[in-house]
Amino acid sequence: MKKLYITAIVILGMSGHAQTLTDTSSVQRIRKNIELFLISKGEIENSNQSNFATTEIVDGSDLGMHKKGIYLIRADYRSNGSDYLLYKNGDKFEILDMKNYKTILSKSIELFGDDPDKVLLKYIPELTKWYNDGKVNEHKKVKFVKKQ
Repeated sequence: MKKLYITAIVILGMSGHAQTLTDTSSVQRIRKNIELFLISKGEIENSNQSNFATTEIVDGSDLGMHKKGIYLIRADYRSNGSDYLLYKNGDKFEILDMKNYKTILSKSIELFGDDPDKVLLKYIPELTKWYNDGKVNEHKKVKFVKKQ
């Protein structure tokens, strides 16, 4: 009986993490802003508006799964485009290109300034990898390639 009770608690706890933490209207608003940003940068055209991926840089989750995080943005169908970062804190967000590592670190420290250092330390190696070599994101099977 005790084992059944513990199993139920674990399953309930896991199902709570599978739900979106950000309301869908906020996620839709952020996605629309990403579309407009990518169109303005020439990364996507109006006819391909939904063809981009937004993936959390540490755990590969979708936009809306965390109240706070750093997301990679990339047009799905292009291999010669640029990578961008979305810094999200609740309903507030900012999109940056990956050209200036000092700005990336500064924004990351600002975003996670109230969190324990271990949270920021998860992000720094991932940001560095993406900045240096435009690695393949294994969580979503979407290839993000840095413009050379």
